[in-house]
Order: sequence, then C-alpha cells, then structure tokens
Amino acid sequence: MNKDKANDGHPSITIDTFTDAVAEVLYRSGYKEIITLDEIMQYALDMKKNNPKVVAFVVSVKKNYDPKNENDKLIIIQGLLDAENKPISLNGKESESRIIHTRTIDKKFLNILNGSETKIIKL
Repeated sequence: MNKDKANDGHPSITIDTFTDAVAEVLYRSGYKEIITLDEIMQYALDMKKNNPKVVAFVVSVKKNYDPKNENDKLIIIQGLLDAENKPISLNGKESESRIIHTRTIDKKFLNILNGSETKIIKL
C-alpha cells in the first residue's frame, strides 16, 4: 500500500496538516468587516474594570500590505496606557494590547483619527 494513500483511495493528510488548516480558518474568521470606535472604546473600558490604572489607550490603524482576504485590508493595534501615557500591563509582564484585522473602520473612528495614523484617546 502506498503510504500517501488511505485505504479508500483518498490522499491522507497528517494531523499537523489538518490542525494547521483548522488554525488558519479560525485565525481568518477572526477578521472583521468593520471595526467601530464604540468597539474600541468598549474594549478599553472593559479593561479598565480589571485595572483602574487604565486611563487612556493608543490606537494605530495601518494598511496591511499583505492581506489574506477581503477583511484583512487594515491592521488596528490598540494598547492600554496609564496616566503618564505609558503602556501598562494587566498580568504584570507584557503590555496589554491587541491586534485586529479588518476591512474598514466606521466614520466616528475615522473622524477621531483626524487624518492621523495613530492617536491617544483618554477615557
């Protein structure tokens, strides 16, 4: 029997190949069509509940030069800041931040950026 063929005549795949494919599908399904300013604000407010030192956040919107699909045109990076506009951590180790892939942002978000790529927003 050929090692590359299963008993039913279909090509066999390894568990690693399968799990890599599933991981990629899940990763891409996390891409959003639109990110709103309200979502960005709510995330920061939710994080503030866990750590009262959160008083602001920095948000950066960058064009993705290597998109994986139609909802991967922009990369949004959001990091939490303390009263001195320094990155803070909720776990005592790495700074608390997140990365979001999206197709676009809403008008309120666009207006708050006011032509800038990066903006600090106070809560």
